[in-house]
Amino acid sequence: MDARPLQVAIVRARYNPYGGAERFVQRALAALASGGAEVTVIARRWTPPRDGEAAVPMRLLRVDPFHLGSLWRDWSFARGVRRVLAGRSFDIVQSHERIAGLPLYRAGDGVHAEYLAQRRRAEPGWRAALTAASPYHRYVLAAERAMFTHPALRAVICNSEMVRGEIHSRFGVPMDKLHLVRNGVDLERFRPPTLAERSAAREGLGLEPGRTVFAYVGSGFARKGLAASIRALAAMPGARGVGHPAVAGAGAGAGAIPRTCAGIGRAAAEAAIAAAPKPLPPVLLVAGADRKLAAHRALAGRLGVAGQVRFLGGVDDVRPVLWAADAFVLPTLYDPFPNAVLEALACGLPAVTSTRSGAAEFIRAGENGFVVDALDIGGIARALDALADPQGRGARAAAARASVAPLSLDALGAQLIALYRRLIESPAP
Repeated sequence: MDARPLQVAIVRARYNPYGGAERFVQRALAALASGGAEVTVIARRWTPPRDGEAAVPMRLLRVDPFHLGSLWRDWSFARGVRRVLAGRSFDIVQSHERIAGLPLYRAGDGVHAEYLAQRRRAEPGWRAALTAASPYHRYVLAAERAMFTHPALRAVICNSEMVRGEIHSRFGVPMDKLHLVRNGVDLERFRPPTLAERSAAREGLGLEPGRTVFAYVGSGFARKGLAASIRALAAMPGARGVGHPAVAGAGAGAGAIPRTCAGIGRAAAEAAIAAAPKPLPPVLLVAGADRKLAAHRALAGRLGVAGQVRFLGGVDDVRPVLWAADAFVLPTLYDPFPNAVLEALACGLPAVTSTRSGAAEFIRAGENGFVVDALDIGGIARALDALADPQGRGARAAAARASVAPLSLDALGAQLIALYRRLIESPAP
């Protein structure tokens, strides 16, 4: 094979600078460019990233046919992509959209059928019925099945073993066509903070020293479990200032005098307790934009934790949010492999995520986080409470960072280039 640069086309309908899937595309582009590939992006809309990530050399082909509504939008984009590709030649066409007839698909959005199955668990019956009858969801399900069963499909890039298993079991795609290439994370950019950086981050967010802070990062609040995170925060022992057992005296019964006050008499002990500063209730930082922000703000108010849930909106650079926090929470209903969890782990934050999150494959219970069912509010609360304990915080931070150390952008680029070379060297039958 000649030594000319690989000609790679990446198909992604829309780039949202806050979206996890789009952030993967941006990082993949950087990795491919550094590996010598020449990249063309075929997109309906593409907005450069705004969080300091370097721009990547690429050619942009816009495909944005007239449309009304989501179904027509997706259908017309798929048809437009096929027309564009019919008149051009690429070594590799990697689609991030459900378009039948293309050779390589990256299942970054997971399996829509599985997402709907998980969504039904959290919806009332009437809403689940509406979802099942939705023309748009019916179109996506049909497009998904047509793509996975199309004879032209040669390979699928899966970002987690969870997604790999779902595709195989639901559509019968052979395992040797399902290639595991996990998301990469910029390990230089996302790293544990220095003491000065952590102090500056907390001060910038108005956080007092000694307050336990949890971080949530992500748009699409309903799917990614923000309501469950708020409910879990409210269910924690320290949500209203009771304090963590490690501070208040673990195992003390009602009315018991903490060990630190033993021997000075009940009256003096009670006076000392009354005069002591009250433990600060934990705070949940929410970085992300969503149309249902008001509903989630109202939920926090009803649960009595409005003052502890701080909505930051869409954040260009999430590092100060992560650096200010003690743990990360994303109890998503369904997420193939959330970049937000990787970035948190890389910053040394232990993470609480769900059983239907691809990132759960990197969590070791108690070491760098916990894996809990997305609807188990009590379980999420207990996990957060365990991570609020200052004892072992340094060990958890080290374990979190170590768990994602192999997922560098260089490793991502090398895996993608190697897969492309294999596909080129073994042409389709």
